[in-house]
Amino acid sequence: MRVKVAWNVCVCDIAIWDNRKRELFFARDRLGEKPFVYSFVEGDFCFASELKALKTVRGFSRQIDQEGLFLYLTYGFVPHPYTIFQNARKLPPAHYGVWKDGRLEIRRYWEIDATPDHRLSSKRISERVNELVHDAVRVQLRSDVPLGAFLSGGMDSNVIVSTAQDLLKDPLRTFTIGFSDASYDESEIASDSAKHYGTNHIGLRVLDGDDDSLDRVFGVLDEPFADTSCLSTYQVVKLASERIKVVLTGDGGDELFAGYDRYHTVDRLQSLERIPIGLKAIAGLSVWDRFKSREPDFFSRLAYRFQTIRHDFSDSYARWFWQFSPEEIHSLFGRKIPETLNGPHRNWFKERMQACSSASYATQAMYADMSSYLPDDLLYKVDMMSMSQGLECRSPFLDHHLIEFLAKVDFVHHRRKSNQVKPVLANAFVGSIPNRVVKQPKRGFGIPLESWLTGYLGESIESLFSKSTHIVDVIGMDPEALSEFWEAYKKNRAWYANRVWILYSLEKWLSTEFIDGK
Repeated sequence: MRVKVAWNVCVCDIAIWDNRKRELFFARDRLGEKPFVYSFVEGDFCFASELKALKTVRGFSRQIDQEGLFLYLTYGFVPHPYTIFQNARKLPPAHYGVWKDGRLEIRRYWEIDATPDHRLSSKRISERVNELVHDAVRVQLRSDVPLGAFLSGGMDSNVIVSTAQDLLKDPLRTFTIGFSDASYDESEIASDSAKHYGTNHIGLRVLDGDDDSLDRVFGVLDEPFADTSCLSTYQVVKLASERIKVVLTGDGGDELFAGYDRYHTVDRLQSLERIPIGLKAIAGLSVWDRFKSREPDFFSRLAYRFQTIRHDFSDSYARWFWQFSPEEIHSLFGRKIPETLNGPHRNWFKERMQACSSASYATQAMYADMSSYLPDDLLYKVDMMSMSQGLECRSPFLDHHLIEFLAKVDFVHHRRKSNQVKPVLANAFVGSIPNRVVKQPKRGFGIPLESWLTGYLGESIESLFSKSTHIVDVIGMDPEALSEFWEAYKKNRAWYANRVWILYSLEKWLSTEFIDGK
């Protein structure tokens, strides 16, 4: 058996061939900033930084992996170690592998200790977080090529930009994009922040109807991916890459500093544990409404709550991320889903939480996100979009010293403050970032999806459910089921928009990968 490298192997990962021992050692970075995929092709061990490279290896099979497809429909992305192809796998973050004598062994080399240190005071936490962020940014500023940073209206990018500008003599170059839809537009806040820090700022307003950019984005992706923020990420990456070669990002801030509302929701959910199961669904009305139910009416949501509370927390949290439920996937194909496919979507989040199962619900949720949603969705998106434009993205918040310290910070006593977004981060940088940013509600980095689906993408979306398509011809979805789904979407567009986009993204990828269904 031979070893083949399908170039380009990712720069943040490592592969070393020991010619004396006839042994290959390889490893992926701790948080999964860079992908690492591998496959056995006709007896050879092949590895690369992206699936596109593996597909250039003669003999590589493009047969769709049913587990990977099932997980994509469930979450909107294909999580590690799966890929969309049957004979390719992803090396998990913080893991290394050894290949020798035709045998492959994979092990974890780094783990987060989520045991809280109750001796830490709020003052000490703020001081240490400030120190560690400055240290991480200082290291990431080392560059012999032009460098800049992404800047939005959110706290994460503002902290990174503020810190970087403090450490630099010359103005930092910052970049942002905005939308005509005010609910998605943070460009005004970003511009004001740039003036506050004294950066050299450039903004771009993205307009609807940019089919060229949309096609380019889907052309970059090497497997199905339905995070709408990849479109806005592509735009800001393209803007920055025309002027610089390295950019700092705020990725990881939400997972580290409890930026998602769901962490506070599950914390409140844990307080219901002592209530008899028959009263939980009613007692937690405001809490349970934050969990996704597939029905908009009150009684269906109440029934969903009763169903959910009968599962343990890892199952309940996994359901939070479900886009298509197993029953909905079943209906899309018009046939029974093989029992073997019912395991991955149920066990995947459980496996992510095992390392800190004794911690609070909120801590378990943050850990699960950091080891799954972060590398498989957020960091994958950034890497694919940035590498397509020759731009290197660096994420200071993913410094392992900062992560290991924050793992010791107790959620209940320090991170849970309902009237403040990311209190630990805000307190660490009080006075450094504008007060307007601190009080700014959490926003995503997506697109105005509903208006796009009913606007310039309307014709393409309708054809997906009314004509012969790749999701029918290649993977075997049932045309009648798709037609019924389309009718349901027309009756409640907001409720079904994300799932329509998942199917549309799958169709776009299949149309690129399997021309004429081959």
